[in-house]
Amino acid sequence: MNDDAVVETIRSHELDIMVELGGYTGGGNRLRVLSRRVAPIQVSFLGYPNSTALPTIDYHFTDRFADPPGMTQSLYGEQLVWLDHAQLAWRPYDEVKNVSVESRGGPLLGVFNNVAKISPSALRAYAEIMRRVPEARMILKYG
Repeated sequence: MNDDAVVETIRSHELDIMVELGGYTGGGNRLRVLSRRVAPIQVSFLGYPNSTALPTIDYHFTDRFADPPGMTQSLYGEQLVWLDHAQLAWRPYDEVKNVSVESRGGPLLGVFNNVAKISPSALRAYAEIMRRVPEARMILKYG
């Protein structure tokens, strides 16, 4: 559906609150739809841990870990609403022993990013690092 059809469909349901879960993540976000105020109250949550910078988004659900009270409100256009518990489930990593460069045969470089964010200039930089440090290994991981 194009944005006009999505806006019309959502408005036909006469929602009281619209909660968007993606923010600027992924290639198919529909923030343009929310910029047209499809519900009286619009909330951003979960998928994007920062402000949408849209004046039509009223609130952002967060927690005290992501946005310590009194420290980040000025960075948001939305009013922050703090959840009682962490918004993401996690547990601390197990203790890992320190492994020396020598014991693993040279430096290990890791790039853990969305491949869409790896630009040609970044690839040239990776290639130059690998050229200058021939004993290095590189891991590219996505997903």
